[in-house]
Amino acid sequence: MMLSVEKISEHFLIPVLEKILGTFSFIIKGFHSDHGSEYINRPVEKLLNKLLIEMTKYRSRQTNDNALVEGKNAAVVRKIFG
Repeated sequence: MMLSVEKISEHFLIPVLEKILGTFSFIIKGFHSDHGSEYINRPVEKLLNKLLIEMTKYRSRQTNDNALVEGKNAAVVRKIFG
């Protein structure tokens, strides 16, 4: 499933997160994000705590923390855009 938001802010992100998290047929134990303010704020924290989901974030300037995601994103971009 892929959803998009009108603008990058928690106001638009919360409903999308609720919808996405409600579609999984398994228990979500963790939510990993970057340091974006749309992810690291009280409303998102409150939602994840309510669902007993642990939030983690990658460390600044530690490229290996997000290597899998970045590698997959790069492969998709290369495939689509050559």
